[in-house]
Amino acid sequence: VRIPRDATYYEYTIWIFPTALSKNADCRARVMELVEHYPSCAQYVPHVAHDRNQRLVSAKALPQPLKIEVTYSDEDGESGWKAMKFTVEMKYLQEIRTSALDRCVWQCR
Repeated sequence: VRIPRDATYYEYTIWIFPTALSKNADCRARVMELVEHYPSCAQYVPHVAHDRNQRLVSAKALPQPLKIEVTYSDEDGESGWKAMKFTVEMKYLQEIRTSALDRCVWQCR
């Protein structure tokens, strides 16, 4: 794995509402897929990675607050979960600097 020496990544916590329904792992994963295809998110998709659950890391800072509302549908475009609307919030958590990791790697050699 090659990691830039002085890069900064941005970590976010993902919150999906309503929480009662979004506790289902398959539902959360599908909602995050829908977010990736949401038009206003297209510009961020190449810079982010997420666990399809509660953590997102981005190579570029995301605007805050970042809230996206999606209507649930399955992969075939059929509405599920009663065509519910889910709100996804990505809340800034912290910066991750690779310089600290780089120092650690060099000290361990």
